Amino acid sequence: MYNKAIVSFLAFLFFLPAFSQKITRVTGTYKMKIESHMSEMQARQFALKQAQIEAMKDAFGTRIGMMNQTRMETTNGKTNTSFSSVANSLVKGIWLKDLKEPEIRIINQGDERWIVVDVEGRARNLDKAGVQFEAKPLKCAENLACAGQEFREGEQIYLYFRSPEDGYLSVYIDDQTNCQMLLPYQSMNSRTLKVERDKEYILFSSNPKFNYTGNIGDVDEYIMNTNFDYEVDLLYVVFSTEDYSRTTLDSKAGYPKYTSSSNFREWLGEVMSYENMYLEVIDISISK
Repeated sequence: MYNKAIVSFLAFLFFLPAFSQKITRVTGTYKMKIESHMSEMQARQFALKQAQIEAMKDAFGTRIGMMNQTRMETTNGKTNTSFSSVANSLVKGIWLKDLKEPEIRIINQGDERWIVVDVEGRARNLDKAGVQFEAKPLKCAENLACAGQEFREGEQIYLYFRSPEDGYLSVYIDDQTNCQMLLPYQSMNSRTLKVERDKEYILFSSNPKFNYTGNIGDVDEYIMNTNFDYEVDLLYVVFSTEDYSRTTLDSKAGYPKYTSSSNFREWLGEVMSYENMYLEVIDISISK
Protein backbone atom coordinates (compact mmCIF):
# COMPACT_ATOMS: atom_id res chain seq x y z
CA MET A 1 0.00 0.00 0.00
CA TYR A 2 2.20 2.84 1.29
CA ASN A 3 4.54 3.38 4.19
CA LYS A 4 5.85 6.11 6.41
CA ALA A 5 6.14 4.73 9.92
CA ILE A 6 4.65 2.15 12.24
CA VAL A 7 0.93 1.53 11.79
CA SER A 8 -1.31 2.89 14.54
CA PHE A 9 -5.09 2.94 14.62
CA LEU A 10 -7.01 6.05 15.59
CA ALA A 11 -10.64 6.77 16.37
CA PHE A 12 -12.36 9.48 14.36
CA LEU A 13 -14.24 12.39 15.93
CA PHE A 14 -16.26 14.26 13.37
CA PHE A 15 -17.44 17.85 13.45
CA LEU A 16 -19.78 18.48 10.55
CA PRO A 17 -21.39 21.58 9.05
CA ALA A 18 -24.62 22.47 10.78
CA PHE A 19 -26.76 22.40 7.67
CA SER A 20 -27.74 19.40 5.58
CA GLN A 21 -28.85 18.68 2.08
CA LYS A 22 -32.14 16.99 1.24
CA ILE A 23 -31.68 13.22 1.24
CA THR A 24 -33.71 10.80 -0.88
CA ARG A 25 -35.44 7.59 0.16
CA VAL A 26 -34.47 4.84 -2.29
CA THR A 27 -35.38 1.18 -2.75
CA GLY A 28 -33.77 -1.53 -4.83
CA THR A 29 -33.69 -5.26 -5.57
CA TYR A 30 -30.90 -7.45 -6.87
CA LYS A 31 -31.03 -11.13 -7.86
CA MET A 32 -28.03 -13.25 -8.78
CA LYS A 33 -26.96 -16.84 -9.15
CA ILE A 34 -24.56 -18.04 -6.46
CA GLU A 35 -21.61 -19.38 -8.42
CA SER A 36 -19.80 -22.50 -7.24
CA HIS A 37 -16.68 -20.55 -6.25
CA MET A 38 -18.63 -18.18 -4.00
CA SER A 39 -19.48 -18.80 -0.38
CA GLU A 40 -22.94 -17.82 0.81
CA MET A 41 -21.40 -15.00 2.86
CA GLN A 42 -19.58 -13.63 -0.19
CA ALA A 43 -22.80 -13.82 -2.21
CA ARG A 44 -24.73 -11.98 0.51
CA GLN A 45 -22.15 -9.20 0.73
CA PHE A 46 -21.92 -8.76 -3.03
CA ALA A 47 -25.68 -8.89 -3.64
CA LEU A 48 -26.32 -6.39 -0.84
CA LYS A 49 -23.96 -3.86 -2.42
CA GLN A 50 -25.50 -4.45 -5.84
CA ALA A 51 -28.99 -3.91 -4.46
CA GLN A 52 -27.86 -0.55 -3.09
CA ILE A 53 -26.39 0.26 -6.51
CA GLU A 54 -29.67 -0.58 -8.23
CA ALA A 55 -31.58 1.62 -5.81
CA MET A 56 -29.29 4.59 -6.47
CA LYS A 57 -29.15 3.95 -10.23
CA ASP A 58 -32.94 4.19 -10.39
CA ALA A 59 -32.92 7.40 -8.36
CA PHE A 60 -29.83 9.20 -9.67
CA GLY A 61 -28.43 7.46 -12.76
CA THR A 62 -24.90 6.18 -13.26
CA ARG A 63 -21.45 7.69 -13.39
CA ILE A 64 -18.69 6.65 -15.77
CA GLY A 65 -16.69 3.71 -14.52
CA MET A 66 -16.53 1.72 -11.31
CA MET A 67 -13.81 1.87 -8.70
CA ASN A 68 -12.43 -1.64 -8.28
CA GLN A 69 -9.81 -2.94 -5.88
CA THR A 70 -7.70 -5.92 -6.89
CA ARG A 71 -4.90 -7.91 -5.32
CA MET A 72 -2.81 -10.62 -6.95
CA GLU A 73 -0.23 -12.75 -5.17
CA THR A 74 1.85 -15.61 -6.55
CA THR A 75 2.78 -18.41 -4.15
CA ASN A 76 4.54 -21.58 -5.26
CA GLY A 77 3.74 -20.78 -8.86
CA LYS A 78 0.03 -20.27 -8.17
CA THR A 79 -1.56 -16.85 -8.56
CA ASN A 80 -4.37 -15.92 -6.19
CA THR A 81 -6.56 -12.93 -7.03
CA SER A 82 -8.99 -11.06 -4.81
CA PHE A 83 -11.37 -8.48 -6.20
CA SER A 84 -13.80 -6.02 -4.69
CA SER A 85 -15.71 -2.93 -5.77
CA VAL A 86 -16.75 0.24 -4.02
CA ALA A 87 -20.46 0.38 -4.76
CA ASN A 88 -20.87 4.10 -4.21
CA SER A 89 -18.39 4.85 -7.00
CA LEU A 90 -20.65 3.43 -9.68
CA VAL A 91 -23.62 5.75 -9.30
CA LYS A 92 -24.31 9.45 -8.96
CA GLY A 93 -25.07 8.95 -5.30
CA ILE A 94 -23.78 7.73 -1.99
CA TRP A 95 -25.58 5.29 0.33
CA LEU A 96 -26.06 6.87 3.75
CA LYS A 97 -28.06 4.45 5.91
CA ASP A 98 -30.56 1.60 5.88
CA LEU A 99 -34.15 2.52 6.71
CA LYS A 100 -34.93 -1.10 7.44
CA GLU A 101 -33.00 -4.34 7.67
CA PRO A 102 -32.18 -5.65 4.16
CA GLU A 103 -34.31 -8.62 3.17
CA ILE A 104 -32.14 -11.50 1.90
CA ARG A 105 -33.61 -14.69 0.44
CA ILE A 106 -31.87 -17.82 -0.85
CA ILE A 107 -33.82 -19.62 -3.61
CA ASN A 108 -33.07 -23.13 -4.88
CA GLN A 109 -33.90 -23.61 -8.57
CA GLY A 110 -33.00 -27.15 -9.56
CA ASP A 111 -29.24 -27.51 -9.19
CA GLU A 112 -28.81 -23.74 -8.96
CA ARG A 113 -28.91 -21.47 -5.92
CA TRP A 114 -29.98 -17.86 -6.28
CA ILE A 115 -29.94 -14.95 -3.87
CA VAL A 116 -32.40 -12.05 -3.84
CA VAL A 117 -31.82 -8.89 -1.80
CA ASP A 118 -34.28 -6.04 -1.22
CA VAL A 119 -33.05 -2.80 0.36
CA GLU A 120 -34.58 0.45 1.50
CA GLY A 121 -32.45 3.35 2.62
CA ARG A 122 -31.47 6.97 2.35
CA ALA A 123 -28.98 8.20 -0.26
CA ARG A 124 -27.59 11.51 -1.44
CA ASN A 125 -27.36 12.59 -5.07
CA LEU A 126 -23.76 13.52 -5.89
CA ASP A 127 -24.54 14.82 -9.38
CA LYS A 128 -25.03 18.47 -8.59
CA ALA A 129 -23.55 21.74 -9.73
CA GLY A 130 -20.69 22.71 -7.51
CA VAL A 131 -16.96 23.05 -7.18
CA GLN A 132 -15.13 21.31 -10.02
CA PHE A 133 -11.67 20.86 -8.53
CA GLU A 134 -8.67 19.16 -10.14
CA ALA A 135 -6.84 16.32 -8.38
CA LYS A 136 -4.12 14.28 -10.09
CA PRO A 137 -1.66 11.76 -8.61
CA LEU A 138 1.91 12.48 -9.71
CA LYS A 139 5.04 10.35 -9.93
CA CYS A 140 7.28 13.43 -9.63
CA ALA A 141 6.81 16.87 -8.12
CA GLU A 142 8.08 18.88 -11.08
CA ASN A 143 5.11 19.15 -13.41
CA LEU A 144 1.82 17.63 -14.55
CA ALA A 145 3.60 15.57 -17.19
CA CYS A 146 4.33 13.19 -14.31
CA ALA A 147 0.63 12.52 -13.72
CA GLY A 148 -0.20 8.84 -13.49
CA GLN A 149 -2.08 6.24 -11.51
CA GLU A 150 0.26 3.25 -11.95
CA PHE A 151 3.11 2.97 -9.46
CA ARG A 152 5.91 0.52 -8.86
CA GLU A 153 6.89 -0.47 -5.35
CA GLY A 154 9.39 2.05 -3.98
CA GLU A 155 8.11 4.98 -6.03
CA GLN A 156 6.98 8.14 -4.30
CA ILE A 157 3.50 9.56 -4.78
CA TYR A 158 2.61 13.26 -5.00
CA LEU A 159 -0.74 14.95 -5.56
CA TYR A 160 -1.63 17.98 -7.68
CA PHE A 161 -4.67 19.93 -6.49
CA ARG A 162 -6.40 23.07 -7.68
CA SER A 163 -9.84 24.47 -6.85
CA PRO A 164 -11.80 27.43 -8.23
CA GLU A 165 -12.99 28.16 -4.68
CA ASP A 166 -11.36 28.65 -1.29
CA GLY A 167 -11.90 25.64 0.88
CA TYR A 168 -10.66 22.76 2.99
CA LEU A 169 -8.97 19.58 1.81
CA SER A 170 -8.19 16.12 3.15
CA VAL A 171 -6.83 13.03 1.41
CA TYR A 172 -7.07 9.34 2.31
CA ILE A 173 -5.89 6.08 0.78
CA ASP A 174 -7.76 2.82 1.34
CA ASP A 175 -6.47 -0.72 0.70
CA GLN A 176 -9.74 -2.61 1.44
CA THR A 177 -8.74 -3.27 5.05
CA ASN A 178 -7.23 -0.06 6.43
CA CYS A 179 -7.56 3.57 5.46
CA GLN A 180 -4.75 6.03 6.09
CA MET A 181 -5.13 9.78 6.26
CA LEU A 182 -2.44 11.32 4.04
CA LEU A 183 -3.55 14.93 4.52
CA PRO A 184 -3.54 16.82 6.87
CA TYR A 185 0.03 15.79 7.59
CA GLN A 186 0.72 13.76 10.71
CA SER A 187 2.13 16.62 12.79
CA MET A 188 -0.67 19.05 11.94
CA ASN A 189 -3.38 19.67 14.53
CA SER A 190 -5.89 21.02 12.03
CA ARG A 191 -8.93 19.13 10.79
CA THR A 192 -8.04 19.80 7.14
CA LEU A 193 -5.61 21.76 4.96
CA LYS A 194 -6.99 25.19 4.09
CA VAL A 195 -6.51 25.92 0.37
CA GLU A 196 -6.87 29.08 -1.72
CA ARG A 197 -8.84 29.43 -4.90
CA ASP A 198 -6.95 29.03 -8.20
CA LYS A 199 -3.71 28.17 -6.41
CA GLU A 200 -1.81 25.12 -7.67
CA TYR A 201 -0.75 22.77 -4.90
CA ILE A 202 1.81 19.96 -5.06
CA LEU A 203 1.31 17.86 -1.95
CA PHE A 204 3.51 15.24 -0.24
CA SER A 205 6.76 16.96 -1.30
CA SER A 206 9.34 18.36 1.16
CA ASN A 207 10.64 20.81 -1.44
CA PRO A 208 10.50 24.23 0.30
CA LYS A 209 8.64 25.77 -2.64
CA PHE A 210 5.71 23.47 -1.82
CA ASN A 211 5.50 24.62 1.79
CA TYR A 212 1.84 25.40 2.46
CA THR A 213 1.80 25.03 6.23
CA GLY A 214 4.46 27.51 7.33
CA ASN A 215 6.69 24.66 8.44
CA ILE A 216 8.28 22.40 5.81
CA GLY A 217 8.91 19.90 8.60
CA ASP A 218 5.16 19.21 8.67
CA VAL A 219 5.25 17.55 5.24
CA ASP A 220 4.93 13.78 5.02
CA GLU A 221 6.30 11.98 1.97
CA TYR A 222 4.83 8.63 0.97
CA ILE A 223 6.58 5.67 -0.64
CA MET A 224 4.37 3.10 -2.31
CA ASN A 225 4.74 -0.52 -1.26
CA THR A 226 2.65 -3.66 -1.44
CA ASN A 227 2.57 -7.13 0.06
CA PHE A 228 1.19 -8.43 -3.24
CA ASP A 229 2.43 -8.79 -6.80
CA TYR A 230 -0.20 -6.23 -7.79
CA GLU A 231 -2.87 -4.29 -5.97
CA VAL A 232 -5.27 -1.44 -6.62
CA ASP A 233 -6.03 0.98 -3.77
CA LEU A 234 -8.42 3.92 -3.73
CA LEU A 235 -7.30 7.51 -3.19
CA TYR A 236 -10.08 9.68 -1.73
CA VAL A 237 -9.82 13.45 -2.24
CA VAL A 238 -12.38 15.23 -0.04
CA PHE A 239 -12.98 18.96 -0.47
CA SER A 240 -15.44 21.40 1.05
CA THR A 241 -16.01 25.13 1.13
CA GLU A 242 -16.69 24.67 4.87
CA ASP A 243 -14.33 23.09 7.37
CA TYR A 244 -15.53 19.57 8.19
CA SER A 245 -14.06 16.76 10.30
CA ARG A 246 -11.02 16.03 12.31
CA THR A 247 -9.32 12.99 13.74
CA THR A 248 -7.97 12.39 17.21
CA LEU A 249 -4.19 12.68 17.26
CA ASP A 250 -1.87 9.83 18.16
CA SER A 251 0.07 10.30 21.38
CA LYS A 252 3.26 9.65 19.43
CA ALA A 253 3.72 12.46 16.94
CA GLY A 254 4.71 11.49 13.41
CA TYR A 255 2.92 8.14 13.32
CA PRO A 256 0.46 7.48 10.50
CA LYS A 257 -3.22 8.01 11.21
CA TYR A 258 -5.26 4.94 10.38
CA THR A 259 -8.79 3.70 10.73
CA SER A 260 -10.50 0.62 9.34
CA SER A 261 -11.90 0.77 5.80
CA SER A 262 -15.39 0.09 7.14
CA ASN A 263 -15.16 2.94 9.67
CA PHE A 264 -13.85 5.29 7.01
CA ARG A 265 -16.66 4.51 4.58
CA GLU A 266 -19.22 4.92 7.34
CA TRP A 267 -17.78 8.36 8.05
CA LEU A 268 -17.64 9.19 4.34
CA GLY A 269 -21.31 8.36 3.93
CA GLU A 270 -22.09 10.62 6.89
CA VAL A 271 -19.97 13.59 5.89
CA MET A 272 -21.02 13.48 2.23
CA SER A 273 -24.64 13.93 3.28
CA TYR A 274 -23.90 17.57 4.05
CA GLU A 275 -23.84 20.55 1.71
CA ASN A 276 -20.65 21.90 0.17
CA MET A 277 -18.91 18.51 0.29
CA TYR A 278 -17.18 17.23 -2.87
CA LEU A 279 -15.40 13.97 -3.51
CA GLU A 280 -13.15 12.40 -6.12
CA VAL A 281 -12.08 8.75 -5.90
CA ILE A 282 -8.97 7.75 -7.88
CA ASP A 283 -7.72 4.19 -8.31
CA ILE A 284 -3.99 3.74 -7.67
CA SER A 285 -2.22 0.57 -8.78
CA ILE A 286 0.98 -0.69 -7.15
CA SER A 287 3.07 -3.52 -8.58
CA LYS A 288 6.29 -5.25 -7.59
